[in-house]
Amino acid sequence: KQKYFHRRRLDWNDNSKAGRYVKDHIKPLWRYRLSEAKEHHQFFDLLEKMLEYEPSKRLSLSSALRHPFFLPLLRGSKAWESTQNICR
Repeated sequence: KQKYFHRRRLDWNDNSKAGRYVKDHIKPLWRYRLSEAKEHHQFFDLLEKMLEYEPSKRLSLSSALRHPFFLPLLRGSKAWESTQNICR
């Protein structure tokens, strides 16, 4: 058995020393936002979905590329269209 995994799943005890440290010292990702601008919300939404621990819930590459955060940068671009075809 690895320290934090059991049967390939996270085995985390919130009441352990490590668990208490995380609860007391680590703040949620969204609290690092420096602005309330739409782009900041979209970026942190994308980042949170990409960092999802559970692989079955994690955002796929093709879904990440279609996330609203990227749309203003790539809308109408030939590179965007070819990237979409590769990720299918």
